[in-house]
Amino acid sequence: MFDPRRAGGRDVAALDICAHPRAGPAGFITLPPVDREALTIRATQLGFGVSVRRAWLLPILAACYVSPAEPASTEPELFIALKSDFQNYDAWQSYYVGDAPAAEGVDLAGARTVYINRVPARGSDHFPVGTMIVKVVQAGTAPEQWQMFAMVKRGGDFDPEAAGWEWFGLSRTTTEVSIDWRGVGPPPDGGYGGLINVSCILCHDTAHGNDDIQTPQLQLGSL
Repeated sequence: MFDPRRAGGRDVAALDICAHPRAGPAGFITLPPVDREALTIRATQLGFGVSVRRAWLLPILAACYVSPAEPASTEPELFIALKSDFQNYDAWQSYYVGDAPAAEGVDLAGARTVYINRVPARGSDHFPVGTMIVKVVQAGTAPEQWQMFAMVKRGGDFDPEAAGWEWFGLSRTTTEVSIDWRGVGPPPDGGYGGLINVSCILCHDTAHGNDDIQTPQLQLGSL
């Protein structure tokens, strides 16, 4: 390919054009405005006629061609959820998953709703890194009485046994959501329904074929 840096004195205009590109359509750049009169004069000084000068510009423009970039992946390698990321969970896509009149397992009695920040693309075989799922059990009329848990696809090398999911215990008031605990499981004091020293994947692994998500409405094969 023509390299204007090796063309000697004739490449003065070429270097000026190629050194100041602007973003343009995929595969090309937008050149800055060129003073045609000055370029003509400069080309004449360098010993080029008009027809030769036009031919000379073709390889210069070719030298300015930028190969299209490969499409970037939309899935990050790592996502670490912060308190702020949970604040608007009730505006996410939601699924009502039942109203239990009595406590079941670790869940208290009450209406249960699952929220997800983004649903995977159709045909996906996993939930992408950055997926956040919040489960709310309305065990009372006030938000302070609700039971809340979450799982976030953290990715990276976090807990490979659980496919990179990080687990959370949450609580809320009328104004904000707080993180009570996070990690591979609840704290030793039994922050998850009274269970002690267990990892969340112990139960969620029963849904291993669905990337450890048990919610019926979030089955990858039916999204």
